[in-house]
Amino acid sequence: MRKGNLHGTLLKNYVVFVIIMLAAATLSLMFLVSTLTTKMSGEEAPMLTAEQVVKQEYEKMDITDIALVDGWVEIIDEDNRVIFVKGDKKTADHIYRSKQLYEMLSYQGNSGKWFCTASSFTTEDGRDYTCLVLIPKQSVELQLNLINTRLPAARKVVNIFFSSLLLFFTLFLLNIFLYSKWTAAKISMPLSRITDALNELRAGKLDTRMDFMAENEFLQIRDAFNEMAERLESVQTEKIRMERARNRMFIDISHDLKTPVTVISGYSRALAENMVRDEDKRKRYIEAIYSKSMYVSKLIDDLFELAKLDFRETGLELKNTDLAEFLRDMAAEHYEQMSPEGYAGWRFQGYWKQPWSSLS
Repeated sequence: MRKGNLHGTLLKNYVVFVIIMLAAATLSLMFLVSTLTTKMSGEEAPMLTAEQVVKQEYEKMDITDIALVDGWVEIIDEDNRVIFVKGDKKTADHIYRSKQLYEMLSYQGNSGKWFCTASSFTTEDGRDYTCLVLIPKQSVELQLNLINTRLPAARKVVNIFFSSLLLFFTLFLLNIFLYSKWTAAKISMPLSRITDALNELRAGKLDTRMDFMAENEFLQIRDAFNEMAERLESVQTEKIRMERARNRMFIDISHDLKTPVTVISGYSRALAENMVRDEDKRKRYIEAIYSKSMYVSKLIDDLFELAKLDFRETGLELKNTDLAEFLRDMAAEHYEQMSPEGYAGWRFQGYWKQPWSSLS
């Protein structure tokens, strides 16, 4: 399967990261809504209106929620006189005019200081009273939305909100950890394989090859390394082959040295011991000794040139020459060895259409 480049991989990983974070935020929001729905479904609304708290035995009214928002309750009779107060009364009025009550119970926008509700009731002894609940405007609005209160229900909302926030950050940190581990694995795996292959190559294992699948940048490194290792292995193989060929040439040259040295040794001994009395033959022996000594000198020069090849101080010098003439010279140099064996009658004739050949 074809892999993308590293930039594309990081981009895709980032997209996946964002998607996971959105999923985590959605789960946290769902948890918040679900928990609020579950916890608040059975929760009673705060008792903040006169209709909610009024009862015939008005001395026993429960004004806990009203007191939490700095409100209080007043009971007035048919003449609008205050006959009972429960809570911390913050006004000095003990009797109300009808117009004043009407204004208190009407919507005043932001001009009034108190939010007032009223509810009429009859006591057990048959007397008619009105219950007034007064709450500071800074604590509630007309819709009775809770503002800066310390009611138990509000505390539950805050607790649930922070629980959801904690869940979100937990999922967020977990996602960052998993994402970093995943990204590190995607990058460190090919880097580890590359490092291992380089160490093996440095240790001399020229047959080392990288074989892994990753992004294009790593695949380019893999292919370049494999090509380099293949070339090094080829060079090493060629070097071994050249070394063997060089050793073979040393052996051949050593073998070629034996024959002329033997001739020189034999002829010089014969001359030294005065075994050759024929003057022509003596002259021929001396010429043979000279010829073979020159041949030995040439072989030694060839051996020296061959030894210098290891140090790359010289190279092969190619030149065009007549192959037939080359063979005649070779035959003349080895005439003494061939004549006793009956090869002196050999003749060389060249019929090549292209008698020139490149020799080194």
